[in-house]
Amino acid sequence: MKKDSMYFSHDSNARHDPNICEMRAEYGMEGYGLYWAIVEMLREQENYKLKLKRTNAIAMQTHCEKSKIKLFLKACINDYELFKSDGEWFWSISLLRRMKIKDAKSDKARKSAEARWGNNANAKQTQCDSNALKERKGKERKKSIQKKKTSIKIKKKKPVRKKYGEYKHVLLTPEQYDNLLKKCGKFKLNFMIKRLDEGIEMKGYSYKNHNLAIQNWEKRQTDIPNSEPTEYDFEDE
Repeated sequence: MKKDSMYFSHDSNARHDPNICEMRAEYGMEGYGLYWAIVEMLREQENYKLKLKRTNAIAMQTHCEKSKIKLFLKACINDYELFKSDGEWFWSISLLRRMKIKDAKSDKARKSAEARWGNNANAKQTQCDSNALKERKGKERKKSIQKKKTSIKIKKKKPVRKKYGEYKHVLLTPEQYDNLLKKCGKFKLNFMIKRLDEGIEMKGYSYKNHNLAIQNWEKRQTDIPNSEPTEYDFEDE
């Protein structure tokens, strides 16, 4: 049974059709009602046709005797030409014509809806794909940033250099000072710091690394006194 079986077109002046008028002249309004009940049953069928042997079903639904239904159908087919039959099936030419128009409209509307919803589905799919692509790129970008962060070597904090000498020009870290102290001794180290500090102050000596400057000086010079005259002995700052 078709889902839209509740509807079919029906002319408001069908009662004036000559064939129907002929049928009504013999069967009256009872025949008119019986006719439309059968047409409604035809409308409910997949192919809009009924088998002639289905007289029991028609009789049950119309509350008429089977014999009466057989006579009525025979008259509608042969005498009033309201139905057509091939000996096995019967149908209504008028109903088939009307349903052909309706089915064509329904099919057109269905195709239009499918095209519309199909386009919407494609648009939604495109949007989903776009969102998925954005999400994937966002994750990849986040991973890339995290990877770069982890790959960047953490720079060691440079040790703070203390200022040595009267003019505070000699810069050494505590570790560098301790190493030089062990290597050179206190007097010798203080002597070199004093000379380097005064040289920077008076002559503008420029060294990037005062630790290396003192070490190289200590290696090259042989006139650095090892004794501890008081004029060179001073406390480190």
